[in-house]
Amino acid sequence: MFFLISFLIGISIGSFLNVVIFRLTPEKETSVIKELSGRSRCHYCQKELAWYELIPLISFVIQNGKCRSCHHKLSWQYPIVEFLTGLSFLAVVWKFSKIFYFTGFLPGIKVLILIILFQIIFSLLILIAVYDFKYYLIPAGAVYVLFLTSLILNFYYFYLQKINFLPDYGLNFSGVLNYLLFTPQNIFLKLLMALLPGIFTIGFAYIFSKGKAMGLGDVLLILALSLIFLWPDILIVLFLSFVLGTIVSLILIIFKRKTLKDIVPFAPFLALGAFIAFLFSDIIINNYLLIFPNVFL
Repeated sequence: MFFLISFLIGISIGSFLNVVIFRLTPEKETSVIKELSGRSRCHYCQKELAWYELIPLISFVIQNGKCRSCHHKLSWQYPIVEFLTGLSFLAVVWKFSKIFYFTGFLPGIKVLILIILFQIIFSLLILIAVYDFKYYLIPAGAVYVLFLTSLILNFYYFYLQKINFLPDYGLNFSGVLNYLLFTPQNIFLKLLMALLPGIFTIGFAYIFSKGKAMGLGDVLLILALSLIFLWPDILIVLFLSFVLGTIVSLILIIFKRKTLKDIVPFAPFLALGAFIAFLFSDIIINNYLLIFPNVFL
């Protein structure tokens, strides 16, 4: 039941993310309240939409992907973003259900707070990724909120560690459990180790390319992700992001959809790398340690 509820909440949040992405274009980003207020309308005929035309996923399917009034085809962004957000909410619950025991169909309040924080994080990452893919620009407001959420998450980690709530899984890394590598007295060392990989890769790429290879938004995004995933999980995020970005870029070049001089938005790959790392970083790192037992991350 909790899995279903999470998915339904997720697709509803995804519907709101679509509103933000479509209305808050780069030239309108400063007028957030004005642009996000008011009823939803069809982008083509400007007819105000009824509530039954705004049901996430279902309305798109029933209307065959078209506006009921002008019959113009709707963007596939609507169902894709809604489904991905629902999927991310579901995946977060699944991940925490593997770590913590849920009483009945509901987790305890301490775990529920962690779930909500990560659901907010992945909602923001989806917003940033789709916005960057669509406009080749990372929305500053979303990154600032992601930074704030990362700080709240770290304070909450510190609180859970102080009350000995997080069980000691040894080297079974996870986006939640890797805080256990250091004692509370070494928290600043842990944060520094988390920030360094992003600074030495994306940060230097931004500086040496003068903003051509990587934008400032990419730098801010990876720093926020560093505070969320910490060491050594951030290495997984970076590695997956660069590998996925390289593969997709090569495919686009081979099929002549892009050239070597064209810009490929990097935020979608960072978001996808973060999602994979959140779900499977413990498996990836444990297998790495089995292969290279004497080479610690």
